[in-house]
Amino acid sequence: ARERAKRDAVTEALPDDALSRLRNRKIGFVFQAFHLIPQLSVQENVEVPLVYAGVPRERRGDQAREVLERVGLGRRRAHRPSELSGGECQRVAIARALVGGPEILLAAEQHILGREQRPAVMADAAIQIAGVASARPKTISMAEDKSGAK
Repeated sequence: ARERAKRDAVTEALPDDALSRLRNRKIGFVFQAFHLIPQLSVQENVEVPLVYAGVPRERRGDQAREVLERVGLGRRRAHRPSELSGGECQRVAIARALVGGPEILLAAEQHILGREQRPAVMADAAIQIAGVASARPKTISMAEDKSGAK
């Protein structure tokens, strides 16, 4: 509890831009609504966190292509989100969350798992997600919104 209080005090003291950098470099997010940018290609959507991290363009492209291959979307990199199935959009969101090699992955589990909620299935999904990442997250947290909010 004491260590957590120290960490909370440190993060509360950080300015917004420093908190944004911390989130960008340490945490990958798979949102309930995938939040893909419709005007960007699949590859460009995956590169977005790397742009904010200041990764050079060529390296961004290489990293995005690698993670898209790992989620089975290498051939769909030039497509727009509107040209993809729901499952493909889900994989783009996962690729975007993993491309920067985050230490922590936060995911809305109903989009990772569908409607299945058994702990064993959640554990299997977490292992599969970690298998996609070249630098595996140390922590994977899946949460369910039981309020019915979208």
